[in-house]
Amino acid sequence: MKHARNWILLALTGYMALACQRTPYLAETTFENDCWNIEDTLSFDLDLPAAEADSQLLHIKVLFLEDYAFRNIYLKLMVHEPGGNTRDTLLHELMVDPQGYWTLPRRQGGYPLELRLPLNSFQPPGSYQFRLTQYMRPAKLCNIRSVAVWVE
Repeated sequence: MKHARNWILLALTGYMALACQRTPYLAETTFENDCWNIEDTLSFDLDLPAAEADSQLLHIKVLFLEDYAFRNIYLKLMVHEPGGNTRDTLLHELMVDPQGYWTLPRRQGGYPLELRLPLNSFQPPGSYQFRLTQYMRPAKLCNIRSVAVWVE
């Protein structure tokens, strides 16, 4: 009985380890001197079959440091579609409340903002090219450690 319990615990531990593994990033960068310059673009390609698009999300994570000087971030996701059209998705997120306190939990040595976009908003199925950039007023945003993109 004791051996059976040990095997069950081992199997559950292995399953949990596999379940906790994150899908590899499509694109990821850590910024030199923790500053995101406006010309620094995160680019990636994604083949999007129709069946997978219904249930998957495009995740964008930006890791802010404590001394980030603004209450918000503006991001632009430029999408080149299979038919040749290009469209921009503009994202605006507030991370600090009116009293100046972070609304994001402190993790990973900073304040990670994670955005999720449904892949089924990208139609028709096919090969897409994405470019992600910040478009704040200053050309150089400091106290941003990294940005990453993945699909789950």
